[in-house]
Amino acid sequence: MELSNLYLLEFKQGNYIKIGKADNIHNRIKTLQRIWGEVDYEASYYLQAPTSIVQQLESALLLLLAQYTVPYPQGDGRTELRAKPSLGIALRYLEIFCLTMPDIGGVHVGVPRPALPLEPARRHIRRDRLLKKSKLMVQSVTGLAEKFGRINRLLTILYRRQTRIPFEYEQQGDVVNFRVRLPSPLKAPDQNLFAILAYFNFEIEDLQGFGSFSCCSARGRNDIVEFIVELPHAFSADWSPLMTYFVKQTLAFFQRLPTRSPAAFQPIPHVSSG
Repeated sequence: MELSNLYLLEFKQGNYIKIGKADNIHNRIKTLQRIWGEVDYEASYYLQAPTSIVQQLESALLLLLAQYTVPYPQGDGRTELRAKPSLGIALRYLEIFCLTMPDIGGVHVGVPRPALPLEPARRHIRRDRLLKKSKLMVQSVTGLAEKFGRINRLLTILYRRQTRIPFEYEQQGDVVNFRVRLPSPLKAPDQNLFAILAYFNFEIEDLQGFGSFSCCSARGRNDIVEFIVELPHAFSADWSPLMTYFVKQTLAFFQRLPTRSPAAFQPIPHVSSG
């Protein structure tokens, strides 16, 4: 069983926290500190659990604390920044969750500082670093293809079941507003909703560094779920051709859908953001 870490990082400067997941928290902190400043290890929190649970918890917390989003226009991990007052809410949510999952240890207060490693020969360090980066680059390309493959399968299901699934959407430029009417009122937290949102979380790593971004948000009320999807663009010029290719292919699937499915006998209204 693969384990990962959910982290809630406080920074010594800046009125925000960072929510995220990482197999190696220390490596992730190194990247984040270059952008968002020095992390306060003692004031931060983490929880270790199976990777699938960590992914669900991250999506749940980001959705729960959406109203605390910090509007930074750019920067690695900016979509997972939340205002500091949200930390207490996040900890209460995790406390309740851990009570229902006794096999998972509780939330740990304070992230241990990394131990200073023994320094091997510089040549070996450089070689191992390049090999690792090469492996991560290949994994990123594979993961990107798998993400778009899941999105394409989802669109194919909507096309085949359009007489049974009520949906409606509009596209304005690079933004798609997609609404679905459910058979029954939405329950929170909804694992299916979190799974769909995870389709639109992208992580890319190559020799130049690491980056991640999300291009989908959701809101629901009663039996309607509304997805706001911004067509993804690579944050790095090196990745732009590959991302453009996948987006173009996925749009070919998307454009087969009617703007309102036959199962939607009446217009599906927008979900108010208030």
